[in-house]
Amino acid sequence: MDDCDLDLIDELCSSFCTPRTSQKTNENNTPSVNESLSLSNRKRTSTCNPLDSSKIKKACLSDVSNRSIVDEYDEISTLDESALQMLCEEWEPRSQFPTLLTRVADLLEKYRNIQSFHNWQKKCLDLPARRKNQNLIYTLPTSGGKTLVAEIMMLNCLLHRRLDAIFILPFVAVVQEKVRSLQPFADELDFHLEEYAASKGRYPPIKRRMKRSLYVCTIEKANSLINSLIENNRMAEIGIVVVDELHMIGEGQRGAILESLLTKIRLLKPQPQIVGMSATLANIDDLLKFLDAQFYEERFRPVELEEYVKVNDIVYKIDRNKANHNDELIEHRRLDFKYTKQNLLNDPDRVVGLISEVIPNDSCLVFCPSKINCENVARLVISFMPEKLLEDNREKRSILLETLVEVNEGDLCDTLKAAIPYGVAYHHSGLTGDERQLIEEAFLDGILTCLTCTSTLSTGVNLPAK
Repeated sequence: MDDCDLDLIDELCSSFCTPRTSQKTNENNTPSVNESLSLSNRKRTSTCNPLDSSKIKKACLSDVSNRSIVDEYDEISTLDESALQMLCEEWEPRSQFPTLLTRVADLLEKYRNIQSFHNWQKKCLDLPARRKNQNLIYTLPTSGGKTLVAEIMMLNCLLHRRLDAIFILPFVAVVQEKVRSLQPFADELDFHLEEYAASKGRYPPIKRRMKRSLYVCTIEKANSLINSLIENNRMAEIGIVVVDELHMIGEGQRGAILESLLTKIRLLKPQPQIVGMSATLANIDDLLKFLDAQFYEERFRPVELEEYVKVNDIVYKIDRNKANHNDELIEHRRLDFKYTKQNLLNDPDRVVGLISEVIPNDSCLVFCPSKINCENVARLVISFMPEKLLEDNREKRSILLETLVEVNEGDLCDTLKAAIPYGVAYHHSGLTGDERQLIEEAFLDGILTCLTCTSTLSTGVNLPAK
């Protein structure tokens, strides 16, 4: 990237630090063409350096929120210099196209409740690799804010560099959740959002002249998408490829597909920027060499993670600071749950005793090794639950059940029918997209307090629990 180019990320970071002032704009949040041109006739002092007129032209051409200006004129040079200077002044002085940047910051606050970046995010976004659109790999513990950095980089590519972006996620459920999360940004920032998962996706994608596209894909769908773009000589449309859970490159068949996909991208001229992220990476040196990437690592966690191990009815706390690994387990407490002999036969792992410490006042996720195990554990949990739990959120849970039956055209599995009145449900890839969305939203709203789930839920789907 040329040093003199305007940079969306720099301005966005400053927008989180500088109070935003109200501006008099039209309904599209941008000055009209006539208003912009009439500014040249006003006798007022300009705060814009005349030497920056070339930058202002670039801003007008690049800024999607000011397409109306460009569309009205064959050449940007038909806007005289004083009009361009006044146009810059009419906008906020801290930016040369702040209407767009303010909207990005406002959307992050509105839909994500994000009012500022963490320090590590600012450092990562200021790396030379990011500024020069070079390949980058970064690692951070789960829930540290990795995805936000990638999303900002993709928005920069879509709105500033005016190139398409590909976002690769490991599972169908994660793709669907991310599409829902990004849809408000696509609607308000005027880019096209396409889902490539399960049966969705078109090869090659529709070529759009006025809008840039963000393709959110599973690994397999991303591979097919890139193949179709290469075959049609359209890979130059792609400016950035983001890979979440990059550690999966070493996992069996799906890892081989991901490696093949990245190899093809590396051989392209010009090559789109590759950004990989993960919570842990064992073979980082090999990956850095393979992708010719810069590496950034941070151990930041917004919420401290405490680890425990349960053996029978004793809960041990893990202390990672101990020099001797044999001293890491410290007895913390005993489960206060009265099991009968029959109950112990049904629940030999004493899972229900642990869960009962949390629900119904707080939320709980129980990870299981398989889909059938998820359903079995859900049935086990409700078999121990007291009848009084049926009174909690009775009306909302009834509505949830009715909605699930409706979206399934009258058909719903017996386990969900029995479990939901107790605030319990399962979550795995066997659910339909509508079922997953309804169950996730009910869990976030506190209607459901316990989910038995597979590892799909641990990757990208954001459902906080105690």
